[in-house]
Amino acid sequence: MKTLRLSRRIAALAPSSTTAAGKKAKALAATGVDVVDFSIGEPDFSTRMSNPVLDGTAITAIEIPSAAQGQVWAGTRRGGIFRSLDDGETWSGDLSGPEIPARVITRIESHPRTASRLVVTIGGTGMVSRAIPRKRAHAAAAATSSLENIAHVFLSEDSGLLWRAIDTPEMPDVAYHAAVFETHEPYRLFVANDGGVWMTEDFASWIDISTTLPNAIVSDLVYHHRDRSLTAATYGRGIWRVFL
Repeated sequence: MKTLRLSRRIAALAPSSTTAAGKKAKALAATGVDVVDFSIGEPDFSTRMSNPVLDGTAITAIEIPSAAQGQVWAGTRRGGIFRSLDDGETWSGDLSGPEIPARVITRIESHPRTASRLVVTIGGTGMVSRAIPRKRAHAAAAATSSLENIAHVFLSEDSGLLWRAIDTPEMPDVAYHAAVFETHEPYRLFVANDGGVWMTEDFASWIDISTTLPNAIVSDLVYHHRDRSLTAATYGRGIWRVFL
């Protein structure tokens, strides 16, 4: 059974005064005291802690690797990838590098056994010039011979120091929303996009495993360790499961 481990930042939180007041009101009411409880609402936790700015855009993906204690990853709307080695106390600079376009990071997924192996999926479609500075790469670009199709799935084998695209030309040029590793050998990788679900064993060749899935956006994936099944959530067409 997996043990829940709280980060130092969570463990350092002071008790909520809202929750404490609610418990006190319930205790008094249990003794027969006529109490009007005004404590109902969101717990009033103090948030005066370090709040990393990262690249100034919204955080769109978070990953906490099961194989690396204290490590936290965050992806942003601008395509930034940032790493903390101390449960979010301090953060690295942007590790996305020139390979990853400045498009929204939709998922960061770590290998279940090898924390240095990471996969990132990218939203957005169309074309982008590799010569455009990262701060402008998300804007529309003129159609010239220097344009390349946007890659949507990237792999790092060294904790984010280097990235390479691993999706192939036969895969659709659509937004990719999710990635998940199989938690048993051979640790296959599954990715979900606007057109279905794809699988790879070697990060080089891919198989479309959408089969009986409806023609709909696949917005999320979950791999179930015990029964070796993959669950896919679709946009408006229900939740589907396949046993692998």
